Amino acid sequence: MTLCGNQCYGVRSGKGGAFDISPVGDFLDTENYAIHADGRPDHAVDYVRLTKGEPPVITVTMRLPTLPPSSVLLPSDLAPASSVTQGDLTLSIPDGTFFDLDVEDFGTTEGRTLRVAPVPLSDAPPHAVAAKVDAIYALAPSGAKAKLTNSLGALLKMGVALKNSAGLPASAAVDILVLGDDYFSTPPNVGLLSVGAAAHVSTDGTTIQTDPGEGISELTWLGVRRKGK
Repeated sequence: MTLCGNQCYGVRSGKGGAFDISPVGDFLDTENYAIHADGRPDHAVDYVRLTKGEPPVITVTMRLPTLPPSSVLLPSDLAPASSVTQGDLTLSIPDGTFFDLDVEDFGTTEGRTLRVAPVPLSDAPPHAVAAKVDAIYALAPSGAKAKLTNSLGALLKMGVALKNSAGLPASAAVDILVLGDDYFSTPPNVGLLSVGAAAHVSTDGTTIQTDPGEGISELTWLGVRRKGK
């Protein structure tokens, strides 16, 4: 468990999941901070974004979904274009993709294992409720970024296909939302769901597919919301 912004404070939770990050003892601009829970390798990673003027004692309840078992690995770095499917999700991965993994996953088998946990809306985290999603998924390896292999290190877009578990109407326009994890963006996007790609429901209503040229660049929480909702 960490409380992070322009500086970080951390502690491990107990066996029951309870944690206490204290004492901080510094003045914090809480609107630029988030509480980060990391349940690797068997549970999801999640964030709760704080707001301005939080009280001196902040109480947060977080639920980290269990990641289902999987034998599906992300393709090796620099591999030809391919697609990988796990659960409700298929990723279309461009040619020559290099995956920049979080330090916790680097060099481990779990760190390249694609896992997809659909989360019932009744158990959705606050960022998903605030974004009014129609479906929400926790993905792993969390924070893995698809990058070009040239010196620019630009982020690539991975096409997304999802089972239409929300039952959205055939051919409906859809927003694919991704959870931010960047404490140093301006303003920080950590803990906030934002639109990452445009998509449509298939004509037969069974799947949701990102539009041509659209996609995501990072594995994180993935939300589905009918456009204009």
